[in-house]
Amino acid sequence: MLALANVTEAEVQARFHVLGLEDVDGFDAVAKGEAVDTARVEPGIVALAKAAVARFPDVRAILLECTELPPYADALRSALGVQVFDAITLVDYVHSSTADNPHFGVKFQTTVHAASTARFGRDSARNSERNSVPETPSTPSSTPWRKSSPTL
Repeated sequence: MLALANVTEAEVQARFHVLGLEDVDGFDAVAKGEAVDTARVEPGIVALAKAAVARFPDVRAILLECTELPPYADALRSALGVQVFDAITLVDYVHSSTADNPHFGVKFQTTVHAASTARFGRDSARNSERNSVPETPSTPSSTPWRKSSPTL
């Protein structure tokens, strides 16, 4: 399997530990094309991974290569305390490396300005005059919702 990914050097291959899940109770549903009972399968996958980490204590991350495996990523992270990568996290990673972040970045100022213009109008200085609250003293009769403060 590693050779198919162009990992051909023996010392590099030794860094990878490939596990098969065909013996995990309930995971045979994948081969049969049936729905997988994730509640039934999860304990077996976690137990298999724990055994592998006990055998190979230098494990620092897990890569779930099958698209059936993302539902187990959180359980593996919790049980093993290592990073777990799956098809979803890797697609998110690649997408985030190519997409502009709406909260900051190249398009942030344009986006903020557009949102501000949409909310407050084209000329915010003119609109701020039109929408400002007049400076008048508050009296209990003019603002009945305001609590009166004691005078000192």
